[in-house]
Amino acid sequence: MLTNPAFWSVIFFLLPLAQALSDWHSRPVAWTSLIAAVLLLGYALVTWWLYPKGYRWTWSALRNLALGRKVALPDAARIAYEEARVHNSIWADAAERLGIDSSPDGILGYMAAYYAQDGQLYGVRKPSTRVEPIDRRQAMHGVFREGAKHLYLRDQSRTEFSELRVSKKDVRAVRKVMRESLRTTRPI
Repeated sequence: MLTNPAFWSVIFFLLPLAQALSDWHSRPVAWTSLIAAVLLLGYALVTWWLYPKGYRWTWSALRNLALGRKVALPDAARIAYEEARVHNSIWADAAERLGIDSSPDGILGYMAAYYAQDGQLYGVRKPSTRVEPIDRRQAMHGVFREGAKHLYLRDQSRTEFSELRVSKKDVRAVRKVMRESLRTTRPI
């Protein structure tokens, strides 16, 4: 967090505000802080823009993480894959090689299966519109399709869940696993 230029731009933006509220007025310090904040924010935006498109966080992912208690499973799977790619985790290579196929939908399905194994999934069982928890054993053996938007259970009734969600707590835990797991660049 301390290496993130956006974090420092917020700090330098809030510094003049704190000065004004505490009745300690120094225009050179305020202007210097404001200029530093603008420069750091510009640097953060340029750095973010230079990332490959797949590594950037999208507005829908940020909105889900900030405003809800649950995150859409396709967004959570994409976040986990991006985290694994950025940190050269073996999970990214596994998703590309061991998934149903190496298409984007197959990769997201593989990452969604990780959430099904270690977290609680929620979804809507058609024709109902109510979100309900999905049994973990059934979710582990189900098949994710359309980029982890649908879960098809392997039972005789052909059960389908849509609008899949996972808790933010599970997203944070999986991101931590992706950051700290074995790297593809590290020899065994």
